[in-house]
Amino acid sequence: MIFIYELICRQHSHEVCNAGFLDLFCKAFPNEKIVFYSHETHLLCVKHELYLNNKLRKSKISFKKISLPNQESLWSFFVRYFFFLKEKKKWDKKLNDKIIFLSYDRSLLKILKLLFGKTPQARASLLLVTHGNLESINKSRSFTSPRDNFINPESFFVRLIAKFTRPLILLTSVFRRAVKILLRVTSIPYLLTLPNLKILLKSFNPDFCRYVLLSEHIQKELNNYKELKSLNTSVIPMPVIMKNMNFIPIKKKIIFGIIGYGLPSALEKLLRLLDCKHISGDYEIRLIGMQPSFFNKYSKVIVSRSSVNYNILTRSEMEQDIKDVNMQIILYPNNSYELSQSLSIFEALRYNKPIIHINNPCVNFYNDSKNPIGLKCQTLEDMANTIKKLVDNKNYTSNLLKIFEKNLMSVRKQYSIDSSIARLKFIYENIDKKKSNF
Repeated sequence: MIFIYELICRQHSHEVCNAGFLDLFCKAFPNEKIVFYSHETHLLCVKHELYLNNKLRKSKISFKKISLPNQESLWSFFVRYFFFLKEKKKWDKKLNDKIIFLSYDRSLLKILKLLFGKTPQARASLLLVTHGNLESINKSRSFTSPRDNFINPESFFVRLIAKFTRPLILLTSVFRRAVKILLRVTSIPYLLTLPNLKILLKSFNPDFCRYVLLSEHIQKELNNYKELKSLNTSVIPMPVIMKNMNFIPIKKKIIFGIIGYGLPSALEKLLRLLDCKHISGDYEIRLIGMQPSFFNKYSKVIVSRSSVNYNILTRSEMEQDIKDVNMQIILYPNNSYELSQSLSIFEALRYNKPIIHINNPCVNFYNDSKNPIGLKCQTLEDMANTIKKLVDNKNYTSNLLKIFEKNLMSVRKQYSIDSSIARLKFIYENIDKKKSNF
């Protein structure tokens, strides 16, 4: 039996990666039943992602709705603790059940430590998928989440009028903001009592547990932390279901795309730089995902908008707009994603798109100079100059894209879900060996 839990994500958050994990477990253990637990809004998105890729009919997945708080607070701690106290009775019924948490926070580590106590072994095996958690362990590095820096320049009154014309959106926005503030205030005393992540990782590191890292570059960086050298980690490259999307040659204009949230603060600077470059060729920058309509004021920018939901594209709509993109732009700076994995590069692999990106430890790992799938730029100024060269010299760009097309085939195969099956089985074989030696 395989129990997979997603406690934190809501709606579209991590939908592609989590659907990939479900597909991976289905392929690696086709005869085992899988139960997936998540919030209803996330569960629907994951099911839809599997449905779009014809993965639902063949699977043995049962979907269970749960409604647990995803904020860290004292109330959340008790609700989660008693929920998993009941779940543990299921885990203990059979030998070698598999338990997977697709995300975790400090509270969950504390709960798992209480549930399993100091026992070095358990009847089940436990995997904890690590996303951005580890970024907090490096206090010497001045890292600020890139997503926190952008302030939408649209006027307050324009946005307020837009919300008043849609009363339901206004009420939902006000309610969510109030709940968020209340939870943040009431959680402060509890958070102050929680040990930091390093301490929790060291204190809960039994032989039956593995912390899953979503890229080899994270493991290499983590090796620099002596206090975490004994942490039980394993690498499974971020699993995403690859699309059979044709490689798009250049037509009348070059289309660059930014998928998902992107990095609006850097994008605004890039667009200003491009306006000063006097580019003679035709091009388009297509923003596909959660991008503010503010960017529509730039003549070369197209902000994709949903015909179904206000301001939120469905995955099907995103993929429709991605189809004719020639190159994907990734703007994350060099002080981000050292100890975590961005979905952006896997979106490029998934949709068979060459990339143009800022020098970044995460993206660099996949855009190897010996087998390049795109162009690396040192700064936004460098990127603006590179885009000008690509647009103004289409023959040069066409030849370059042919090289990237060939290399993308091999990189996509290297990081496909099928290539991760052996990795996943090896993790469980290794855990089972330690159980047998106990």
